[in-house]
Amino acid sequence: MVSLFGHAAQAYINYLSHSSSKLWGSQTEGQKNSSYTLKDTLHVLHIILNYGVELKAPLEPTFSTVPLLEWQVGSNSSTIFSRLSSHAEEDVRKQHEGILVMLAKQSPWSIIYPILVDINTSEEDHSMELT
Repeated sequence: MVSLFGHAAQAYINYLSHSSSKLWGSQTEGQKNSSYTLKDTLHVLHIILNYGVELKAPLEPTFSTVPLLEWQVGSNSSTIFSRLSSHAEEDVRKQHEGILVMLAKQSPWSIIYPILVDINTSEEDHSMELT
């Protein structure tokens, strides 16, 4: 059963690797593609979250084949951050950390912006609690 999730994750990763290399003719097609890639990166993150330990060997080398833009779409950085400290398995946390490090090296703003938003949001929540 776990191997089926591994094959699914591999298929999603292959799709993500090839989808960003295509040039989309119209803006609506580009928006549609962005919606699909967001869903697919979330599917990959979900599979890693649930089966990351079992699928570490076959999946870990393929993360770098996914273009950086695909990991940045939507709120993927925030999703990865939220799982970084909360998951019980160290191997899964390391996989999420590896994706974040890859993002930070190539595009620091994609890591810093979600952190700043989270800090500002938590400060607003605390100030509302005091009043």
